[in-house]
Amino acid sequence: MQLGENDSLQSNRGFANPVGESLASGSREAKHKAGFRKFPLWDMLDKATAPHLLLRLDVKRHGQLPTGTATSFPGPHPSSLLRPQSCIPSLVDTPAAEMSVCTQTPAATDTRSPHEHCQPELPTGLSLQDFDAVVEAHNPTTGTFEYLTYYLFTDDDHVFFGKLAQPRDKASAQVIQDALVLVPDRNIFPILLADSGLAVAPQPGPGETLFVKRPNMSMYELFSDEELDSADDVGFLARILLAEAFILQHLAAHPHPHLAKYHGVRARRGRITGLVLDRYPRTLLDHVRQGRDLNRDEFVSALESAVAHLHSLGLAHNDINPENIMMGEDNLPVLLDFGSCQPFGKRMLTQSTEGWVETVDLYSKQEHDVFALGKLQEWFDDPWFD
Repeated sequence: MQLGENDSLQSNRGFANPVGESLASGSREAKHKAGFRKFPLWDMLDKATAPHLLLRLDVKRHGQLPTGTATSFPGPHPSSLLRPQSCIPSLVDTPAAEMSVCTQTPAATDTRSPHEHCQPELPTGLSLQDFDAVVEAHNPTTGTFEYLTYYLFTDDDHVFFGKLAQPRDKASAQVIQDALVLVPDRNIFPILLADSGLAVAPQPGPGETLFVKRPNMSMYELFSDEELDSADDVGFLARILLAEAFILQHLAAHPHPHLAKYHGVRARRGRITGLVLDRYPRTLLDHVRQGRDLNRDEFVSALESAVAHLHSLGLAHNDINPENIMMGEDNLPVLLDFGSCQPFGKRMLTQSTEGWVETVDLYSKQEHDVFALGKLQEWFDDPWFD
């Protein structure tokens, strides 16, 4: 049976920090609570991973995407899964309880899949406190307000998104409601094909608390007007989610005690709507900030063992930092967030965290991880949180 709704299943609602916290906040620091920043997205994309996509960035910079090729590891190139021959692909079997019930008959000109022609009802009577995240974007130079974004995941993994040109304290309930739109599945969720080889997460066992990593909706405003080639194409955020699913599937076949335990994908409407992992109590960042005990030598040794294991598989993590290291049993590390993880020499699909890589680089390298481990030793000597 596939993973269903239950009390022990919790979601990060779009962020990559599985600690069960509410990240709804009035500032962009809700995502980067420690002030850790990512490198600009335009440096990390290529035409193979985001065809015909021009980014609209906060700084209003437009430009051609760098050329190059990208591959996913292991398994086939994501494009072979994201561009099936038919817009109605061979889907992984999904129990009826997991599907949205729809009695509408699509129009003859409707090219969407049978799972997508029905639109869920727009939520009503919501305030900003009801959304999974609320982010005010400010100009990085002047600090002046630019726009407000907010989004909501429903129990059946539909996503509603809103964007306003006014701060949260000026937005009325009606204005918030009027700006809310349904995010198309294909913009953020990749198709789950029967021949993809991706495992679907089983139902959680008694007392088992799991975490679902969602598409990174904090980036959605950059891609909300993304042009897709055809009805069977999907958005860049969906491509990122699919690439990480393949990496996690490979790591699950080659486990290590200090790499996050992966259970499989979460499936709704024939699409991958999340990645299911074990839940951990807190990040290394929060552990140190709270003044909790830690055996530094044992901790670093265990982390180095996990990184060496990744490297033995021909993979580099490329984004090791205190927010991507969780506290596991006996206060030992668990490395997670494999969105930047790729085979050596391959183009990364997401960017590394500024300050934790030696230079802006488009490609996966062992050197990125070696640098980050050295930087972590410096951080232990003199931790910073902003």
